Amino acid sequence: VMSNEAYVDEVISACGLDHTGKNGVTMLKALDKIQDLSDRESLFCECGSNLIDVEIHEDDIILECCLCGASTVLTADMIRNSNFAHLDKLVIPCKN
Repeated sequence: VMSNEAYVDEVISACGLDHTGKNGVTMLKALDKIQDLSDRESLFCECGSNLIDVEIHEDDIILECCLCGASTVLTADMIRNSNFAHLDKLVIPCKN
């Protein structure tokens, strides 16, 4: 993501994020990781669904299962202060 500045600016604008904001780059890195996990089929809900909706905000990302509606919130602080970049899978806890 960070290797192409024009692409980064375009994605930031499309997501409604402020590139100069403190979380713009963090959110883009997180989206890149989420896409990688999805591509490797390592992003899914406990219900078994891998149909996950991603909602991007300035300070957090909400992942929601399209099948059962379970969701999880990833805050910018959580992403920055954890080993998020090194996750090998991400499972959304099911509501049921």
